[in-house]
Amino acid sequence: MSSTIPLVYNHAGQQIHRDNITGPLADWSQGQLISTERQSLLNAIKKSIGRQVCETKSEMKGKDANMTLEAVLDDFSCVYVEQRHTFSNKSGEAWSLRKFQSQVNAMQWLTIHSTIPVPRLLSVTRSNAEYPHDFLVMDKSSGNTVTRMYGLLSATSKEDLVRSYANIVLELYRLPVPHKIGSISPGSTPNALEVIPKLGKRSDLGAPRVFETLEQYLKYLFSVKRRAFTLTKHDAIGEKDDTGSVFSAQSTISELGIHIRKLLLSYDSPCLRRFVLMHDHLDETNILTDDHGRITSILGWGSHSIQPAILAAEYPSWLSYSGVNDPQFAPTSKWWIEGAEESARLRRLFEEIVKERDPEYHQALTQGSVIRAAVGWLMDIRDDPACSRMRGWTQKTFGPSSSKPPVLDDSQCHIS
Repeated sequence: MSSTIPLVYNHAGQQIHRDNITGPLADWSQGQLISTERQSLLNAIKKSIGRQVCETKSEMKGKDANMTLEAVLDDFSCVYVEQRHTFSNKSGEAWSLRKFQSQVNAMQWLTIHSTIPVPRLLSVTRSNAEYPHDFLVMDKSSGNTVTRMYGLLSATSKEDLVRSYANIVLELYRLPVPHKIGSISPGSTPNALEVIPKLGKRSDLGAPRVFETLEQYLKYLFSVKRRAFTLTKHDAIGEKDDTGSVFSAQSTISELGIHIRKLLLSYDSPCLRRFVLMHDHLDETNILTDDHGRITSILGWGSHSIQPAILAAEYPSWLSYSGVNDPQFAPTSKWWIEGAEESARLRRLFEEIVKERDPEYHQALTQGSVIRAAVGWLMDIRDDPACSRMRGWTQKTFGPSSSKPPVLDDSQCHIS
């Protein structure tokens, strides 16, 4: 099956073309000119796996992200090459190194302890005199990302994709892991796991420590959200009406904190609080599927964590129309690869599958929908002046606030 420009859905539920959904772009093949730096990387790859690179395709990534290449070798096999991004500042470099090491450990551990389709690591090379960058090489499975394949799948294949997703998350859900909230790091033996503070998506978003309970973790997330809306920050970036925006944001954060504190009282079942290893970005960009909706590989293991089950159990992200993905409150740039009505049907299918196979997962999935949406808002770093989008969702979900909580009062956001 060949890929085409896919149709996606906008806020109004209308199908539109998205020309910028592309795969890796071919940027070099044998016989073409190449930069000295890229040639050094290709030499290092050949030394690490014993094969010559004949062609490379670059994957566009965000700022401070690892460089990712898709490389064709001289035996016509394909591999992924991921080079760790280096920072000029010590804190950023330390975060990048920890994330790289954690990714490698997670992939190695999952390969040993599960049947989850994790890419096979062919080599892990640390910076040296010949090539001063850390990089890893992993095999590339058949298939393509869900983002690029979804519009080409039949209705039956889309259902099979949901079933394949269920197989993976249910296996992750039952893997034995330490009873702490954080990321995993190499232990004293290849089979051992150590828990380190949760590594955020950016160097400035990592947790300061390992958390023992759901309440501790939520309290930390609320504190981070509060710090994002301070007079000092808004003064620095020159926003207009700083005081009004900050006070409105803090009031909204406090209001959400009150609701979540009450909600936590209902989570008394041990199965909701057991600790689970999860992929933090198990979305359509990190899942490869074949033409029939069978998942062939899961990428992006640099983003993972151990979390309570009620936060780890989740619907397929490409079917989400709730929380930060609710069209009523999502940014105007947001789009969906499946329509709202069909997404709802496929979510019900997912519920049926997990209810039959693992009732405890189903309980965490259904009972945790609101708190997961709230966590999504706390972790959302997209533009939301005065937390107006988050406030709209909070009032839609919990109803209008009967009394305005005191602004800038941290006690309203404490989760205890």
